[in-house]
Amino acid sequence: DDQRRLLLDAATAMADQMTLSAIKLSAVAKKAYLSPKVAAQCFPKREHLLTALHQHFLDRLIGTIMATMPPGEARLRKSTEAFLDACLSHQRLRRQLVQLEISNTAVRKAAVARRAGFRTLLALELRAMGIIQADEASRLLRALVEEVSHAETESGRQLPALREKMWRFLDLWRPA
Repeated sequence: DDQRRLLLDAATAMADQMTLSAIKLSAVAKKAYLSPKVAAQCFPKREHLLTALHQHFLDRLIGTIMATMPPGEARLRKSTEAFLDACLSHQRLRRQLVQLEISNTAVRKAAVARRAGFRTLLALELRAMGIIQADEASRLLRALVEEVSHAETESGRQLPALREKMWRFLDLWRPA
């Protein structure tokens, strides 16, 4: 709902400026111009906010692309590039979400489920592209995207050659 989205947008903006551990629900509510009571109704536990924040980060990136483009290589490239660019432009938040995933069981479980869903979406895109063994290719492509994201975050810049190698990987799976 709208209040939940406002809170998540506020928490995202705050996470770009401070650590996740410093973010309090009351401060998020204030930034979103909502009462602490409303925030507590949306997120009864801080863990709920952090888990939702992780998902919100991803939803904001690729939701519009997925909804407005037909399946296939163009949509796959555009959504993946948008994800990588957002990870790079929100480096602090991305690092914190990765750490949160390591340290928080609920967030980790949600991330595992999200990765499985992402692999399913990737497999659908790859099938639309005529990729053989789409399930296997989707597992490896997901891992490559994550590795490119980590490498770019560490370097603080886009790594075009690495991105290009990631896309060339798909050539191995195309029918001859």
